[in-house]
Amino acid sequence: MKMNKKLVVPFLSSVIGLSIAGGLGGAFAWYQFNSQVRTGFIGTSVADTGLLQIGYDDGSGHIIWGRDRFLPNTSLKPVTFGELNSDGTLKTHAYGYPESGKQNGNDYTTGWTEIQNGSGFYQYDIYLRALKADPEALGDATNNINPGYKLVAQDVYMSQLTLEDSNGGADALIVDAVRVHLNVKDGRKDLLSKNEISASEPLNLYGQLDLDGDGQADKYEAFPWESNYDQVLTYGINGETQVTKAASSLVQARDSEGKMPATPNEKLICTTKTGTEMTKITITVWLEGWALLKYGNTDAKSNIWNPHMNAGMDVRVGMIFDVGNNILG
Repeated sequence: MKMNKKLVVPFLSSVIGLSIAGGLGGAFAWYQFNSQVRTGFIGTSVADTGLLQIGYDDGSGHIIWGRDRFLPNTSLKPVTFGELNSDGTLKTHAYGYPESGKQNGNDYTTGWTEIQNGSGFYQYDIYLRALKADPEALGDATNNINPGYKLVAQDVYMSQLTLEDSNGGADALIVDAVRVHLNVKDGRKDLLSKNEISASEPLNLYGQLDLDGDGQADKYEAFPWESNYDQVLTYGINGETQVTKAASSLVQARDSEGKMPATPNEKLICTTKTGTEMTKITITVWLEGWALLKYGNTDAKSNIWNPHMNAGMDVRVGMIFDVGNNILG
């Protein structure tokens, strides 16, 4: 009896050897099938279908592939990257801890502290690739591709994007300050928040602050004989603003058959590569220090945050990257 190799193609499995040996003349089932990968500030994971994999660099340039990528928890502190670059990328440095009365010029280099990755915000890289069964494929040990599989171009969407804090009550508004930036190498760039910040009402990334708590806008730290004595200080870079997309605007649900759109739409995150290439996505999570949060018992909001209301909350950011059942086609 000659086995029809086409029967193998739609199904992938870590037990493919056992399944083929015991499956001649019968049904093929329970092959590797994985089409969703999730990435998040707390963790990165994958669901079940095709073979979409998520990977990370182990520090030696070797990519570890699998279904899950869980990240260590870290403390988020109010920081700012300032306005996005014209191509949608982030500025190189993040700044926080503005000191009362101190800023020299229209920048962050004096009076602010440069915040390092992992010490107030979190930035990390993930890699995506899609594999499909191909009995003729010899595999690639260098890139951790087993014989019988090949890399295929597959449209990847995001079927879930969770952005929340640990309290969730009416006064738990720290989530309004959470920002997630996606930077797909050679692809799209997105700045996301819980709710959209529109171009008609952007968030100002500059302004007067009362950092010394005296109930008045801070003035320059200066002696009476200096030219800026008694002048109110504008922190940040005057004129910079921030516009974001709502996290939900990027979510693409599967249809009733478990498929993603056959024709790419505006929610397409990326298309995986063939050969030995992979898709790199840099994810950055931070609390935007210029965000306006609820300060007291009224609806008033301020960019001077109330630690009684916002400190000590866990922030949860989770993403599911998804190719749906389309990978079977």
